[in-house]
Amino acid sequence: MLALTDLKDSYTALHSTHVQQLSLLIYKNIDKSVKRKINRNNLKKSSLFHDVGKVYTPSDILLKNGNLTDSEFEEMKKHTLVGEKIMKRTNNKNIAMHVLFHHERYDSNGYWGLNEQDTTIEAKIITCADCFSAMVSNRPYKKAMNINDAIDEIKKLSGSQFDPVVVEAFLKINSKELIKLNSMLR
Repeated sequence: MLALTDLKDSYTALHSTHVQQLSLLIYKNIDKSVKRKINRNNLKKSSLFHDVGKVYTPSDILLKNGNLTDSEFEEMKKHTLVGEKIMKRTNNKNIAMHVLFHHERYDSNGYWGLNEQDTTIEAKIITCADCFSAMVSNRPYKKAMNINDAIDEIKKLSGSQFDPVVVEAFLKINSKELIKLNSMLR
């Protein structure tokens, strides 16, 4: 399935692998009481396939070199719904749910306006990893941030965009691991 998204946007394949690796590093560092609630295998799969729904996003929107219009953004949001449908076919509703929720925010201002209790810890991990990966990546519409600025942004958004428990685990990732992992995006 990942190869399908790569056909449309080679960035998505690298990004998905990056998000998966970041998600697993966050998982490794998360509080033990929270870790017990997480199915590592489901996190591994759902983080890799979090953007699989983009195979149905029109290329002119997916690859646009500039800001999306409101209608284009509404179309882009559908990738979570499509991804959920695709992943439901794997007969794992939990993975489908994590894919659906990966653009929800801790403060309920995400794609679908869900509050933090309605999403999953796996989706919250993917959200943090996804955003960090996007920040440190060059895209047609923006230059990559340096790692330290991106880390500062994650810290700043703890409690609003990101679950503080997830941010705490993210901040425990060794900087050498982050630098090594980010080299895959260059």
